[in-house]
Amino acid sequence: MDAPDLDAAYRDALPLDGGELADYIPELARADPRPFGLAHCDAAGRVAAVGDAEVAFTAQSIAKAFMYAEALERFGRRRVLARVDVEPTGKPFNSYVRLEEKTHLPHNPMVNAGAIAVADMLVGGPDPRAVLSRFAGRELEVDEAVYRSEYETADRNRAIAELIAHFGGLNEPRDALELYLRSCSVAVTCRDLAVMGATLATGGRNPITGQQVVAREWARDVLTVMMTCGMYDGSGRFALEVGLPGKSGVAGGVVCAIPGAGALAAFSPRLDARGNSVRGLAAMRALSAQTRSSVFARGPKRCSQVELSEALDGAMERQRFVDGGGVATYAPELAHTDPHLFAIAVQPADGPLVERGDSQCRFSLQAAANPFAFALALARDPKAVYERVDVEPSGNSFDAIDLRLDTHRAFNPLGNAGAIAVAELLEEQEDPGNFAGIALDIDKELLDSERRAARRNRSIGYLLRSFGHVDDVERALELYLRNCSRTLGVGDLARMAAGLAGEGGTVNRHCARDAVAVMFACGMHDDSGQFAYEVGIPAKSGISGAIVAVVPGFGGIAAYSPRVDGKGASVRAWAALRDLSETAALGLFDEL
Repeated sequence: MDAPDLDAAYRDALPLDGGELADYIPELARADPRPFGLAHCDAAGRVAAVGDAEVAFTAQSIAKAFMYAEALERFGRRRVLARVDVEPTGKPFNSYVRLEEKTHLPHNPMVNAGAIAVADMLVGGPDPRAVLSRFAGRELEVDEAVYRSEYETADRNRAIAELIAHFGGLNEPRDALELYLRSCSVAVTCRDLAVMGATLATGGRNPITGQQVVAREWARDVLTVMMTCGMYDGSGRFALEVGLPGKSGVAGGVVCAIPGAGALAAFSPRLDARGNSVRGLAAMRALSAQTRSSVFARGPKRCSQVELSEALDGAMERQRFVDGGGVATYAPELAHTDPHLFAIAVQPADGPLVERGDSQCRFSLQAAANPFAFALALARDPKAVYERVDVEPSGNSFDAIDLRLDTHRAFNPLGNAGAIAVAELLEEQEDPGNFAGIALDIDKELLDSERRAARRNRSIGYLLRSFGHVDDVERALELYLRNCSRTLGVGDLARMAAGLAGEGGTVNRHCARDAVAVMFACGMHDDSGQFAYEVGIPAKSGISGAIVAVVPGFGGIAAYSPRVDGKGASVRAWAALRDLSETAALGLFDEL
């Protein structure tokens, strides 16, 4: 990684004077809006800083990441996951809407509901000041004035706590809320945040004190959830533009971990509409680009042919009898598929294709086509693409009829709504197979079945047109369904994925990188957070049973098995990719 030029980033972001102070907490509303500081801590504990990096402010929501790490350290993954999930919400940080859904678990520990559930687990343990102090490498203090101000104005958080308790998720709402608010009120500096982030980035070891604050596996889990959920309903955009696990707080702090290398931190109190520091975000974008530290642009990852073959053989053997799920039934061509088929292929960037299992069988791309269509459309006209779709995880199913409330755009290009909007920007001859240098055939019988079953997608198309995000509904839908009906084998799909893993090939590296970032945040729809947590690599599922995955700097992977779960993802392919990622250490955060 190149050394960050903090001075240049500081100079460029300093003139930005947009945004507002957090006015719903009286003590924060009285803050001086002018300070601006940046800091960097490397893996050896060397700290560089510029501007107001020693000005104290309260951690606010940044504390959530470190309290989550403490919960994992004390109770382990299984017990923590029983209290709080790891899925993006598609909602603001203080929303409680999702609590009414499904399991009634808070969606993730980076939003207020999840952080309150985590706090409930930690009641009776070390106080938040002590927890954060270990990460910072020095004794921190609680800003009592801010704490009192927060406590007096915490009715929305009280409502959240009571609702979680109503569903059986809290032991004592008042104690949990008090601990949560005290963690938010711990005073830190920009320098502290850099050290705290570096502690996570280096596998849980504080680079200043040398103390192993949390185990490496818990640091990895925290970075994963920061990547998918840390910037709330701006997490997808942050992943695309910065490409680092990040966490923000409404006092104006931002921290970004650079896995294996250290961390960056910023402080500036003026916030955008989502509660993130305006200058802080600008500085992080600049520093990530300067240092080329995005996890989606990392250097080559080495895995020998022998190691790869052994890992594939092991995954096939261990996962071949995984059961559960069923074949998709809405189209006869899918319903009649042999449910026992199972294949995996890996295409390294610098080696030959490796295949195992039923690699000769062919299947339809379905929604696994979406990231490739997105990349092709970006290469053609990125402005037109981003006028139609956003890049945020929605927390919804792949076929949800739901658009963003603020822009009325589709949440992202990988769900049906976004894929339909993007498809209209393509020409008929533009084929996802271009990424593997091949032309993919269209299963005409399947295409006819898709057309007959397209009423829900047609409804989505008309909704998009009502807001000006599709012009010709039938053309957009036809191009989308044609891509879904293209057939190929796992080797073809792995080669296509490899086309996104390096410099892009068919498209420029920026388009490829955007597609991969969106795959990590959104590719498995309302299971994207869980897949990132378990497997740790960007991926996209298709209801035919395929999952395509991209390992930046390494290559492409495809797995196929027709039985899918209730969210449209192949049960056995998921298990095989998890096995392969663990064995070959392919996850984005496996090299801490």
